[in-house]
Amino acid sequence: PGSIVVLEANKVIKSGAIGVNVRQDATYVLVDVENRSRRERRVALDGMLRDQDGGEVGALSVDELRIPAGETRTFALVCNRVASNAVDATFGVRGSAAIDYAAPVVIASLEVEPLPNTVAAWVRVENNEGRPVVATLLATFYGADGKILGRPFTILELHAKSSRPFRFVGPRGAARAVAFVGDVLQ
Repeated sequence: PGSIVVLEANKVIKSGAIGVNVRQDATYVLVDVENRSRRERRVALDGMLRDQDGGEVGALSVDELRIPAGETRTFALVCNRVASNAVDATFGVRGSAAIDYAAPVVIASLEVEPLPNTVAAWVRVENNEGRPVVATLLATFYGADGKILGRPFTILELHAKSSRPFRFVGPRGAARAVAFVGDVLQ
């Protein structure tokens, strides 16, 4: 208890197109979660959108991410529709399983490049598996005030025991970027 902390002050509620192959408009929340335990964990988080009176507006689907000990990851919780009256969100940690095996895909390097009015994140992702994988690579961009501005992602096919670069460009006003690996399919 208390080892997985949702950094609610950092949350941002957005509406717009979501999805990879089929895009649809929905409301979603980006929020950072910190793993204060001494072990890497697979954390599941869900939530509820709320209106200005605190009433429930729409459920937020579960998102799961691997969070190394002492690190933070940005979760994206999605409502199944546009909830234009949502002004707040509450969260629930639904699981926090300890992980005792090495990550199959890791970030080998991250360089943040200043650009006019934003930054770019140059990421080298590495597949440590002896077989090809498909991995979700994510980046979180923050403004100078520390607020989350966006969390783009891409899906990459990686050959066995290989690495490759990828570049994310942040939204206007981005001052800092982090990158991490999401789901890995083997």
